[in-house]
Amino acid sequence: MAEYFFLNDVTTAFDLSPYVVSIDWSGSLDQAGRKLNFTIVYTKKDLSWTNANVNLGDDIELTCQNDTVIYKIFAGKIFMQSRNSESYTMEFVAYDHLIYLSKSHINAKFTDITIRDCITQICQLVGVSVGDLSCEDLNQKVNFVADDMAGSEAISKALETATAWTGWTYHIYMSIDKSGKQVLNVVRANTVIDSLVLTDTKDIMTAAHSASLEDMVNRVAIADKDGNITGYLTMDDDAKKYGMIQGVYRVQDKQDTQTYAKKMLHSVTENSQLTALGNIQCISGYAVMIQEEQIQGKFLIISDSHNISGNVHKMNLTLRYITEPEKKATYTGA
Repeated sequence: MAEYFFLNDVTTAFDLSPYVVSIDWSGSLDQAGRKLNFTIVYTKKDLSWTNANVNLGDDIELTCQNDTVIYKIFAGKIFMQSRNSESYTMEFVAYDHLIYLSKSHINAKFTDITIRDCITQICQLVGVSVGDLSCEDLNQKVNFVADDMAGSEAISKALETATAWTGWTYHIYMSIDKSGKQVLNVVRANTVIDSLVLTDTKDIMTAAHSASLEDMVNRVAIADKDGNITGYLTMDDDAKKYGMIQGVYRVQDKQDTQTYAKKMLHSVTENSQLTALGNIQCISGYAVMIQEEQIQGKFLIISDSHNISGNVHKMNLTLRYITEPEKKATYTGA
């Protein structure tokens, strides 16, 4: 299916598409919001050339059109522009509205409210609209104080409560609703992109895989408030195979000790990278099915970078193999 991409400056109502040299649309689990880097033709040396009408602070939209449907895949504001006077191009960087959550700090106390309501209140404080918060895991309740905390940091803290109970991680991202408004959504790490399997016979160009023990914690010592060890949670198979690597969890009020101690356990970290024909559904936070010589199964997209040049769309994905969060840990007393 053919794809066509269009870049528009909403503020100046200017179609930048004919000027575009390349576009990089990217995101990651460690990055607040998605980013759009784009390069356009620009010169003041040729007086007959008309430069694009685009400026710092302008609102930008990137759309993708296939045979039948037009998708708005990015909306954001230009935060940076740069140009070397010897070149014939100008470069820009735009971010979606999650940038305001990461740059705006709040002071707020959240007492016995659901994660969903907590996220909604944080977004209201910084002027970000909410979208799909329907995940049932967001019914868990939180109690914490956000003291001069970035909005994105406060949401991450709230979502840690869901992770502690379910074992799954969660990611926030912006999408564009039918009215054209940017809205914040929460996705759970095992949410697989519908009807998509990336294969080495159709999509994948290159792939690589690695495994590491660097982040392993296979035993957690549980300490009371005075620092005395009262028991241990141990992943026996990992400790026997790789050697014992221990962390310490100190009991805290209003936290279930076993749940939060188990959260510290970490087995082998497996990461994969691939380059493939681009698919606009493949964004960080979602899972994708892979069928390749080294990589097979369901993988969480840790980071993604989509390059569009001359309407050729390629993507680089960093992936982590998804396993069920149930960790087989044995509790023993001190």
